[in-house]
Order: sequence, then structure tokens, then C-alpha cells
Amino acid sequence: MKLLVGMLSHGENERQQAIEALKNQSYKDWDFFEIRDKPNKQAHQELYATFMSSNADCYLKLDADMVLKADILEFLVDQSRSTDLTMVYVDDWPSRSNIPGMQIFSNRCKWEDNGDKLIVDVVPQYRTMSILRERRWVDHMPDPHDYESFRYGVHKALKVMQPDRSRKDGQKAAAHFMILKNIWKHRNEDRRRKLMIAGAECVFSGQFRQLLDDYAGEFSRRVFEDEKDNDVARYSQLWNSEINANERFRRLVRRVWPRNPADGKT
Repeated sequence: MKLLVGMLSHGENERQQAIEALKNQSYKDWDFFEIRDKPNKQAHQELYATFMSSNADCYLKLDADMVLKADILEFLVDQSRSTDLTMVYVDDWPSRSNIPGMQIFSNRCKWEDNGDKLIVDVVPQYRTMSILRERRWVDHMPDPHDYESFRYGVHKALKVMQPDRSRKDGQKAAAHFMILKNIWKHRNEDRRRKLMIAGAECVFSGQFRQLLDDYAGEFSRRVFEDEKDNDVARYSQLWNSEINANERFRRLVRRVWPRNPADGKT
């Protein structure tokens, strides 16, 4: 079966490592294309359009910060014979947790634009799905550079606040806030995690509207330069206790969400 691998990249430090890990797979019947340095929404639209216009039997979405650490392509391709969408959880270095995820699709999947600017991993039309939560096959962001780290925090916080959505998804907001809570718990192990918290705090402080339009461009780069040397210890009271963190989540989402969110719970 022919596999088409699509990579999205925007200056990730792990890009070359991700490509080399792909090349080292024993399964070789695949083609590769890369979408580089494009806005997140545009990049995903181009990715899905390329998948649907190809003659491949299945498609792998491989972000440039995802590094395969097991010989799994043959298994995943074979899985796509009977399963339209397989989600493989990844080992997330920033949060030291197992999160979604790398995805492989059969060519029976079809995508339509959902209108979101932030939650752009559109779920395709599919009939069967498999979720592989406990397989330790993929590393996520194992060696980010400083700006990549800051940008990750910005992106996670934007997915909590969802300023582009009129209908909020409370479940997704809570999941992304939990990732940030875990990053905070491990912040003293590596300074790059502190940069992730700094990025998230820029969003929570009210700069999210501008960062929504430019979270990986010139504006976010300027914010990063202003914030990179600031001590995140000043946020300790907000994050250190489980009670404080959970109450903060409720207050944050209440600030920008309608009183009765249409999707999920706050």
C-alpha cells in the first residue's frame, strides 16, 4: 500500500530529526511532501487538500516536532486497511504526559473546513477509528528551541481561551489547560518549560487577540523578545495549588465565554 506522508513545519528544532526517523523506518513504500512556514490554518487546509487529491492508499500527518522512536509504519499502514482513522498518542516532553497525537488516515477519509483558526486538526468523515494510547512510539517536542517553546505555550493558552470560536469547546479547553498545568509542575527541570509558561501568560493577560492572528509570526516574536528573560515565579500563586489553578481556569474562561457555553462545561 502506498503511504503519503505530509509534514507541517514552522522552524521546529526537531525537524531534521523527525525526517531522519521517518527515513529509518523499515517500511519504504511512501512519498513525502512538506508544507513550510505557512499560517497554521492555511497549512492544514493545504495538507488535507493534498491528501484528498493524491492516489495514495493512506496518509500520515507528521508534524515537524514529532519524532518516531519505533519501527511502526508498516503496522500503521496495515491498520489503515480496516480502520479509517488511527490516533497514536505521543510522549509530550513539555508536559511529561501522554497526549494526542499523530494520525494516520485511510483514503476513505474526507475533510471539510470547520472554520476554526486554532483547532485546525479537522476530524474527517470516517467510519472506523482506533486510538492507541499506551504505545510509546512517538516523541513530541523532545528538543525545542527557545522561541518554539514560547510559541507552544501561546498556542496551548489560545486553545484554552478559543477567542476565534463563538461556540466554545469546554472539553478541549480543559485538556489544554491540563497540559499547561503539567508543564508548570516540571518547569524547574528545564528553562524552556518556563518559556512555555511565559507564552501562555501572555495570552491569559489579554494579548490573545493579536496573538491569535500572529502566534507564530512577527508580533509573537516581538512579544517573545520582551518576555523571554522575565521570571515566571511571579505566577506561582496562580499555578502551585490545584485549587488555585482550577479556580483560575474557571475565571479565565468566564472572561471570554458566554455564561452558558454551547459546547462542553466550564
